[in-house]
Amino acid sequence: MGGMKVKGEEFLWRVNYLYQATNKVAETYPSLARHYGYVLTTISEKTPAKLDFTIKRSICKKCHLHLIPGVNAMHRLQRRKFMRGRPTQVRNYFTFGLVLI
Repeated sequence: MGGMKVKGEEFLWRVNYLYQATNKVAETYPSLARHYGYVLTTISEKTPAKLDFTIKRSICKKCHLHLIPGVNAMHRLQRRKFMRGRPTQVRNYFTFGLVLI
């Protein structure tokens, strides 16, 4: 008579908690936010369930810090030179000076 079981339900709870914690402490304690981001990515690698693309794009792949526009990252649109179509989103990361496309 219990509720319906969802595959990876505990995984979703952990990822949700870690993502919220990373978002809260990113400005005040960047090293703690990096640790939470690292734990979040390692949990997602070890489970068959996939992360949402918005979570993947908001965490730096190099240092695992949560990217917050205006605080430690800048988002802008860039026109493509050779291909027509939609512009690409470019993210500049203030800490390393990286440009992520």
